[in-house]
Amino acid sequence: MISSVGLGAPASLIGLDNDNMRISAFVDGGIIGENQSDFDLTDMRVSSGLAFSWITPIGPIGIHYAVPVIKKDEDLTSSFSFDLGTSF
Repeated sequence: MISSVGLGAPASLIGLDNDNMRISAFVDGGIIGENQSDFDLTDMRVSSGLAFSWITPIGPIGIHYAVPVIKKDEDLTSSFSFDLGTSF
C-alpha cells in the first residue's frame, strides 16, 4: 500500500516567472509486504518534503528533497532525488 498527498503551486510563488515550473510540498507513506495478510501499521514508513518540477523541451525534470518522518533504525534513506522524464 502506497499513498501520497501534495500541494502544488506555480513557481511564481517564489519569484520564478515561468509557466512551465511548479513547486510542491508532499507527504508520502506506505507499507510493503509479501502478502496482504502481513499488513501491520507498525511497518508504516512516512516521509515529507519539497519538490520542484520543470517542463523542458527534452521532457519533465523533477528535483525532490524529503526527510523521513516515520522510519526504522535499519532503513536506508536518501533525501535527494532527480528525475528526468514522466513519473507515475
